[in-house]
Amino acid sequence: MSAHRDNPARQPSLREHNLALTLAQLADHGPTSRARLAAVTGLTKATVSSLVDSLVAGGLVAELGPSASPRVGRPGSRVALAESGPVGIGLEINVDYLATLTVDLSGTVRQRETITGDLRTVQPGTVLARAAMALRRAIERVQ
Repeated sequence: MSAHRDNPARQPSLREHNLALTLAQLADHGPTSRARLAAVTGLTKATVSSLVDSLVAGGLVAELGPSASPRVGRPGSRVALAESGPVGIGLEINVDYLATLTVDLSGTVRQRETITGDLRTVQPGTVLARAAMALRRAIERVQ
């Protein structure tokens, strides 16, 4: 048994788990209402509302406005992963190329660059300088 399982769940770790659960639901299934998030995650509507507010404040989730689906009562406001939210940038250094790949929270590729050239005889410091330049360009392209 791992040491992680022996520790009791504390309020901050429970909130982090529920934030991850909510974010994963949006990543896996796309835009939806807070009420639907509550239904599929098993969390209360109040909890989901608080979690979504935190995710919106953190720039991870965006409000899309009222749902267009016909239903009785007040239309639910849909939320989705923020298109302008954080990205991940990967860097690959290979013997004959340097490459960067930038993806958003949904896994959509936002930018890709491959710089070809034989790196086997290039000094490590020079390769790292080229890699740093490629990373800077990747960051500039998504800002």
